[in-house]
Amino acid sequence: MSLRSTLFALAAVATLGLSGCDAIDEMMDPAAALAKRKMKKQDMISTLYAEYGGIAGSEEAPANAAAEAPAAEEGGLMAFANALADSVMTAVEETDRAGFEAYCEQLGNGERVVPLTPKAREFFAQPSTAATCRSINALTREIAELEAKIASKGG
Repeated sequence: MSLRSTLFALAAVATLGLSGCDAIDEMMDPAAALAKRKMKKQDMISTLYAEYGGIAGSEEAPANAAAEAPAAEEGGLMAFANALADSVMTAVEETDRAGFEAYCEQLGNGERVVPLTPKAREFFAQPSTAATCRSINALTREIAELEAKIASKGG
C-alpha cells in the first residue's frame, strides 16, 4: 500500500470517527454500543413521555400530600394510608407509561394506534410523534441485533 493510500485510509477513518459513526463503535466494542443504544432509547422515550405529560396531576401529588399532612396523633394510620396511596399512584404511573410505550411501538411499526384518551389520541396523531416512535423502533431493532451478535460470540 502506498503512502498516499495509507494517508487517505487514515483520513477516512478519522472522518468517520469524528462524525460519531456507530459502526466503528460496534466493531470496537459491541457491548458498549449496546449500552449506548439502550441509553439513547430510554432517553428518547423519557423525553417523548415528558412531552406527552404523563398522568395528569401526578406531578401535584407530593405537594398535595405535604399540604394535607396528618396530625401527630393520627400518624400510624395516616402514614399507612399515605404509603398505600403512593404505591397505588406509582403502579398507575407505571401502567400509563407502559401503555404509552406500547402505543409508540405500534405507531413506530406503522400500525394504526387507537389510544383510549383524547389526550393520547391527539398526541399520537402528531407527525413528529410518529417520527420519534419510528426512530425508537429503529433503535429497538439495532439493540436486538447487537444482543444477538453478543450472544452468538459469548455462547
